[in-house]
Amino acid sequence: MVDLLKRLLTHKKGNVAVMAAVSLIPVVGAIGGAVDIARRNAAAATIQKAADSAALHGATILVNQQGNAEEANRRAQEIFELNTVEVSDLVDGTLNVDPDLGGFRVSFEGTSHNLFVSFFQPTFSINQTAVASAGLGEVTTPTELVIVLDTTKSLGFNNARDTVDREIRNLLQDSYGEDGTNDRLLTTIVPFSDRVNVGTQNAQWVQGNTNGWSGCVLPRHEPTGNTPFRLTDKPANGSRRFLPTGATESVTLTPEQQSLSFRNVVNCANDPILGPVTTLDPLESFINSYELTGSGRQDVGLAWGWRYLSPQWRGEFGIIDYPSKKNERRKVALLINDGRSRTFCHEATTHIDGNGNATVPPEHGSRCENEITNDGFDNIASTCEAMKDEGIEIFVLYINGIARGEPTMRDCATDGFFFESENVASLTEAFSQITQALGSKGVVLVE
Repeated sequence: MVDLLKRLLTHKKGNVAVMAAVSLIPVVGAIGGAVDIARRNAAAATIQKAADSAALHGATILVNQQGNAEEANRRAQEIFELNTVEVSDLVDGTLNVDPDLGGFRVSFEGTSHNLFVSFFQPTFSINQTAVASAGLGEVTTPTELVIVLDTTKSLGFNNARDTVDREIRNLLQDSYGEDGTNDRLLTTIVPFSDRVNVGTQNAQWVQGNTNGWSGCVLPRHEPTGNTPFRLTDKPANGSRRFLPTGATESVTLTPEQQSLSFRNVVNCANDPILGPVTTLDPLESFINSYELTGSGRQDVGLAWGWRYLSPQWRGEFGIIDYPSKKNERRKVALLINDGRSRTFCHEATTHIDGNGNATVPPEHGSRCENEITNDGFDNIASTCEAMKDEGIEIFVLYINGIARGEPTMRDCATDGFFFESENVASLTEAFSQITQALGSKGVVLVE
């Protein structure tokens, strides 16, 4: 027995294999760990790409489907699962979604399983996280934007004016980006009532006495052919300078006109034109504080929007090369109105009696209702066509508008850019679509 033990202790042939096997353990562990890390990194990249795709799809649905959060959530979950099939056996976790109109955020929290390390430590795991947000990108195409804003009290329904103001702010915030500055976007706001206030700093556009002048001017009608009240973008010089007027004008009415609800006061917008500017702050300040007044002449508001985009007015606004020549920058006019006005009944009308007094247009029956007349629509149409001929895109947001005016407003808009709203939901949707149309990048990842 003793001899047997001595032989076993002194025999060395099998020891080499045992020692080799033992020495391989850390090598295999190191290789296994490296494989686990590689698999973990690949899974992390796959999950992040899936989160990005889910956020993009969710945001797109919110923009295009009236803020349909339920469908956006469903589609985001579906896209995430389809794009993580190949790592589903490696990772467990939960996808959280946070929809908001015009934006969509997804976040994933989970753990990854480790094939080799788990042999040594079964409870060991590595956290996996991913976050992605998508929304509308800021305007990247050099653009000149004029917002022609109806500031009369009739616009809207219930609290529609509050919704309009909120959505204009959202549109501007999306267009100017997080820092509130965008050198590629020059924005002007043209508030209009019966008249437009061009601002007292622009007295050079006016002929006559401007002492005590508030900045308001009369419309400049330039008759031609079948358009007796045509408005143009001709520069304000010489005989084409504008006549000044007060914040209100009194109109003398005949007894018949009084009985037919003709307005005896014409109002100018209280707030002067703002812009063009490349920063968000003054635009937001304007939207937060402008005042409502008057009945409104949409053609006059459009004409001033046209002038602020017309190369014929180049050099008038203190910015080099503004307005740009045709096709140098994208030019957009956004008209926000409701198709209501009494002003056309006693001016810019072809319905005149033998004494030179305006009469009720036939389309209005026995009274001058708060609706644009046919002559008014004709003038709006001619202004829109002239603007589009010069390469200006016209967006029309028609809010709770009269049915008789819908064809004219639709024709005024550039194809695809007419938006009609009769309630808060459709108004919000319209602004979302307008924002997307203005942003050349559309829906993009923002986180």
